[in-house]
Amino acid sequence: MERERETVETWEVEVLPADRADRREAPPQGSRVLRTAVLVAAIAAGLGILALLVVFAATVALVAVPVALAAALVAWAGVKWRSFQARRGR
Repeated sequence: MERERETVETWEVEVLPADRADRREAPPQGSRVLRTAVLVAAIAAGLGILALLVVFAATVALVAVPVALAAALVAWAGVKWRSFQARRGR
C-alpha cells in the first residue's frame, strides 16, 4: 500500500521587537471613550436596580404595615375578650 505523503505547512509568525520603543504606551482614544461609556452604563444600571429594590421595599412596607396594625388590633381585642370572659367567671 502506498502511504500518502504528508504536506508540511509553514506558519508565518510576526515577532515583536524586544524594546518597547515601537509600541504605543497609551491606548487609542476610542477605547478610552468606550471604556468610560461602559463604566458609566454599569454604574447607571446598578443605581437603577438599587432604585427598583427601594421601590419594592417601600411597596412591601406599605402593604405590611397595615396588615401588622390589623393583626395587633385583633390580638388586642382577643386579650380584652379573654379578660372580659375571665371577669364573668367563664
